[in-house]
Amino acid sequence: MDMELFKELLPILTTLVGGLIGYLSASKMWSKQQAERRQNIARGILLEIQSLENMLTGMANILNAPQGGTNVRIDSPLYPSHGLYHVLQKDLFSFDSELSGALFQFYIRLLEADRLRLHPPNDPAFAQMQAGVRAALSGAVNQLPGLKILLLGV
Repeated sequence: MDMELFKELLPILTTLVGGLIGYLSASKMWSKQQAERRQNIARGILLEIQSLENMLTGMANILNAPQGGTNVRIDSPLYPSHGLYHVLQKDLFSFDSELSGALFQFYIRLLEADRLRLHPPNDPAFAQMQAGVRAALSGAVNQLPGLKILLLGV
C-alpha cells in the first residue's frame, strides 16, 4: 500500500520540487540583475559627477572669492535639464540609505543653486540669492569626494 501511495504522489512531489527549484533560480537571477542594474546606475552617476566636478568647483571658488564673488552672476546652467538625476530620479532610492540620501542631498543642493542663480542682478534680493547659490553650491561641491567613494563601493 505504501508503495502504491508513493507512486501516486511521485509526480506531485516532482512537480513541487521542480517548481521550487525554478522559483529559487528565478529569484537568484532577478537579484543578480538588480545588483548589476544598481552598479550600472552608480557608474553612470559617477561619470556624470566627475564630468561636472571641475566646473562646479570652479564656480564655487569664484563665488566664494573674497574679491567680489557676491557680484558674480552665473549665466550658464549648473546642471543640464537632461541630466541623469532627471532620468534616474526614482532609481536613486534603489541604493542603500546612506548613498541614496547623499545623492538626493547633492542633487537638491545643485538644483537649488541652479534655480537661485537665475535671480536678476537688479533685484534688491540679488545679494541674498547669491548667498544661497554660494551655500548650496559649496555644499554640493563638499559632498563630491564622499559621493565618489560611496558610488565606487556599489
